[in-house]
Amino acid sequence: MTKESFLRGAVILTLASLASRVIGLLYMVVLPRLIYDEGMGLYQLVKPIHYFAAVIAIAGMPVAIAKLIAEKVALGSRQDVKRVFRVGAGVMVLTGGLVALALLIGANWFAANFAKDPGVTRTLTLLGPACFFLALSAALRGFFQGMQCMTPTAIAQVADQVVRVGATVLLTIWLRPRGIEIAVSGIAWGFIIGELTGWLVLAAYYIRQRDTLLGAIPAGRQSARSDSVTRIVRNLFSLAIPAVVATVLWPVMQLADSMLIPLRMQAAGFSADTIREGLGHLGMALTLAQFPNIVTVALATSLVPAITEAWAVQSKKLVRYRTQEALRIALIFGIPSCAALYVLAEPL
Repeated sequence: MTKESFLRGAVILTLASLASRVIGLLYMVVLPRLIYDEGMGLYQLVKPIHYFAAVIAIAGMPVAIAKLIAEKVALGSRQDVKRVFRVGAGVMVLTGGLVALALLIGANWFAANFAKDPGVTRTLTLLGPACFFLALSAALRGFFQGMQCMTPTAIAQVADQVVRVGATVLLTIWLRPRGIEIAVSGIAWGFIIGELTGWLVLAAYYIRQRDTLLGAIPAGRQSARSDSVTRIVRNLFSLAIPAVVATVLWPVMQLADSMLIPLRMQAAGFSADTIREGLGHLGMALTLAQFPNIVTVALATSLVPAITEAWAVQSKKLVRYRTQEALRIALIFGIPSCAALYVLAEPL
């Protein structure tokens, strides 16, 4: 396995995201028929908390690890590449473990104070291990993206989605006779199994391809002294914090919706079942509305290490070219997608 070009990496990630989204859309068609609108409402209450926990668990590290590794690769510093990955993986174990522990211990508190529904406690508890495996995968994704090798990330993403959806459907069917709240916990079990699968795929690629990828780094430009662990951690967080702030805005908005919408619907006199159904409908609509961003997310993921590499070797021309290509592709795909959603909103 060798380094991939910026556009090739973006195409690979786009295809993987497209496959995952199609599977996800089918999943969102099947799931309401298994847990009904009430179950979808419970899932919608859990979703922003889970998303927020996932953002904290990975702490923006995939981007930070990818950027630092891409920089070290461009400079030919093989030992620094290894060092950055090891430190980044250690940080992921720590943050993922803390988030998992917080969900395991504080599920009752989160259910009472954020979801405002004790029926999601079991599901929140189970999402802790899922966040831990997500954090482990994040470190490996950062490594491969920094090496500009997007295939492992793409395959792991699809494997995660296929296994997660399959496990969720089977477990939900099995748990449904025990009640809607327990059936919804099958979704959390699906996340655990899916994230574990994604991590195992990435770990297998890392074990098999690590030496090949590291051996392909041009030698002879290693720095005389490697960065200390403290310096690497500081560099990682200086890159990760802006990414976390930008990423966390979306789950914060979702969390606010999940708190404010039920409160306002309660004030308007709607029953708990009706509120859950309304939230379920909202969640299904948002899933469809977010479908077009698969291209821009793939471009951004592939662009970070590509730009970092060009900047590290002081090639401003290459930086400009790759940036313009990414913007051009985003506009070509984004404008028609916006128009299609606007025109076809009612039939969709």
